[in-house]
Order: sequence, then C-alpha cells, then structure tokens
Amino acid sequence: MFKRRITRVLNASKSEADFRRRTAGEHLEKGDLSAMIIAALITFLPVLLLILGAFALIIWLFFLR
Repeated sequence: MFKRRITRVLNASKSEADFRRRTAGEHLEKGDLSAMIIAALITFLPVLLLILGAFALIIWLFFLR
C-alpha cells in the first residue's frame, strides 16, 4: 500500500528531478511572492504569539510574582 511513497522517499534525487520536470513551465506571477509571505504570517504569527505569551506568563509566575 505504501510502497510508492517509500520508494519516493528513498529515491530523493529521482523524486526531485520529477518535481522539477513537472513544475518547469510554471513561473510566479507579480503578486505571488507577497501573497505567500502574507499567508505565512497569518498562519504562523498567532501561534508564535501564543507561545511567547505562554513563556512570558510562566516567567512572570515563577520569577516576578
């Protein structure tokens, strides 16, 4: 069942060449890079803020209280 996935992982160079061949004709448009950066910020920034807030709360509870 997972044989194709296992061989794809083990043959990384062949998999990379196949990926490059499939995406050779696709180029980024004008706003694609900025859209990807904004999407990454929207995705990761709330999680990072929650983690930093949790660390700040723990530090405040243990050391500054």
